[in-house]
Amino acid sequence: MSATVLVVEDEADIMLTIRLTLRAEGYEVLGVTNGEAAMEVFADNPPDITVLDVALPGIDGLEVVRRLRMDSKHRDARIIVTSAHASGHVRRLTDALGCRYLTKPFSTKELAATVAAALCSRDTATIKPE
Repeated sequence: MSATVLVVEDEADIMLTIRLTLRAEGYEVLGVTNGEAAMEVFADNPPDITVLDVALPGIDGLEVVRRLRMDSKHRDARIIVTSAHASGHVRRLTDALGCRYLTKPFSTKELAATVAAALCSRDTATIKPE
């Protein structure tokens, strides 16, 4: 059985590229365009890993991660945060929240390798809610 990847991305062309890349790698891919829909997916059927954009309408990606980390059922969710903003601030936040990080634009090879590495890693987030 293949791993399920949730892609949370509001840019249609980026969503399509990510979905096609991960399907070609053999993953089952779900896609949503905002943070609220991502939270609904986690409530109904949590994915094995999530590729999550920071800049989303409504609830942004970092707030999605914060909410997941506060929920004991999803505290250890594997999440790869993506952003076009390569600032140290965003990287520090994602590190503090126990996420991997990809700066946009990223190559399809880099995406596939990051997802595979995250799924193979036994390490999960160990973030304690404040």
